[in-house]
Amino acid sequence: NPTHSYQDVQTYVYSLEVFSNEGCTDNTSGAVTVHPIPSSDFQMTSDSSCFAPVNVNLFNQSSGANQFEWNHDNGTIQTSFNSTALFDSVGQYNIQLLVTN
Repeated sequence: NPTHSYQDVQTYVYSLEVFSNEGCTDNTSGAVTVHPIPSSDFQMTSDSSCFAPVNVNLFNQSSGANQFEWNHDNGTIQTSFNSTALFDSVGQYNIQLLVTN
């Protein structure tokens, strides 16, 4: 089982040829693309309020990602690029943005 590690973000072409003890051969080739490591970041319209309910707009500022999952810590999860969260009661909420590519 041959392995190889690629360091740079780009598309690499590979080929593999095998030989048996009986003189048989086979080969395959293809391409593998190395994508950048995504970076998660966001801004919000407000990070505090004295009253509930409060509606918070979340603006995605991530890079290198094409899938997004917002966890609002209020029982809702959204998979949109930007998000809006409604908080019905006063408290502290841990908003998370998980990004993948």
